[in-house]
Amino acid sequence: MNATAERSTVEVLKAARERISDPERWTRGRLSDTCQFIDEGFEIEAPIVREGTCWCVMGALVCESCSEEDFNAAADAWVRASSRISGTGGGAGFNDSHGHDEVLAVFPLAIELAEAEEQS
Repeated sequence: MNATAERSTVEVLKAARERISDPERWTRGRLSDTCQFIDEGFEIEAPIVREGTCWCVMGALVCESCSEEDFNAAADAWVRASSRISGTGGGAGFNDSHGHDEVLAVFPLAIELAEAEEQS
């Protein structure tokens, strides 16, 4: 599902987790099988990422975000959660250096952090 309406950070995180819940729809080392990374800007390359059939965490967040701001908020929550879990840097590095189950296990904490942020 492509994001077409405004979503909260929690909604983006939940949808991204669902998007990559099947290991066949998850990848490492690139945003998706159609886009290595965004260097031309979110609005230009997000549609290319969304055309993929597998995504890393950041690629899944791009797919489920309606705007760059939505993406940044969800990515921030996921990076903070993965950093807490790993005790070191999180984000794309965590996705690329850990297994599928470990990556999915970050989402509950990321969602919890986003919920706390939305309530404050």
